[in-house]
Amino acid sequence: MSQPQSQSQQYGDYTFEPTQLSQPYFSQTQNSQFAESQVEPRRKYWAVFIPTHSERDILKIPWSKSFVQMGRGPRQLSNNDVILPEKRISNIHCRITLGMQGPNNSGSSSATIQAWKDGEAEPEVWIEDLKSSNGTFVNGAKVSNTRRLLRHGDEISLGHSGSLDNHDVRYIYRSVGSKGAKLGQGSKDLDMVGAVYERYQVLGRLGKGTFAEVRKAVDVETGALRAIKQIIKHRFAGNDKTLALFQREIDISRQLEHENICRLLEYYEDPQHICLVLEYIDGGDLLDYIMNYKSETGGGLPEDLAADLTVQICRAMAYTVSL
Repeated sequence: MSQPQSQSQQYGDYTFEPTQLSQPYFSQTQNSQFAESQVEPRRKYWAVFIPTHSERDILKIPWSKSFVQMGRGPRQLSNNDVILPEKRISNIHCRITLGMQGPNNSGSSSATIQAWKDGEAEPEVWIEDLKSSNGTFVNGAKVSNTRRLLRHGDEISLGHSGSLDNHDVRYIYRSVGSKGAKLGQGSKDLDMVGAVYERYQVLGRLGKGTFAEVRKAVDVETGALRAIKQIIKHRFAGNDKTLALFQREIDISRQLEHENICRLLEYYEDPQHICLVLEYIDGGDLLDYIMNYKSETGGGLPEDLAADLTVQICRAMAYTVSL
């Protein structure tokens, strides 16, 4: 029996592989099981898209489908293969295709597709915006009036260039590669694309800045709560100084181990993202704590509590500068 579908993502009734009814064409693969279920994805799928949001499932597109259409409209009216109910998604939003698709679904030759399937070359995967109202974006750049060839590790955003408080529809494209390639792997210095989203179930947002956002997460292996700082590289494309500062933050944080400092547990990096996995510390921001503190006298923090907090900050600073 197939697993229940996510409420935030629906698929057509026909989207099941005839030879293995428990494996739908486009998903139902939970992030924690992905590594085992995709030992050799090139044999069955020509593209894999890993969601950045925990409520969505991994999209795996089989060779029997030459394209997949995504949108908000029901299949009966729009022919969408993947239905996304968010308001910023258009009824017919975008299409992902294997090779260049022409009129009447004509496209790359059967010989070319067979060569891709046999692993002689990496499949060409294209994305096309279908005149959506709020746009389709690849690495923050809008796909306008044309198709765009996807590269391993690209971030696809639908309805907005990034994420909003009430909207986050993003996928990371993982190429199935070719023979001799280590599937799903970037350069030798980078991690498997989307690996952090397989290890951690990413939950609500804790904070957001210009180049990064912090989200609460759960380790799917241990159940431990974590905070993940997601740094999106294309937001500061061409700014080597900013990238160097983030790298410096990582290098310093890896050395720190102190009771008054939030510990960096591990980090992931792929062609488009840097994700810092941090200790999850409940209680919120210090400034918010001070501003919202309920004092019986109405005078803010009591002196002894303010002194204790100051001592903790000084201890952390003293430890850091001593290294």
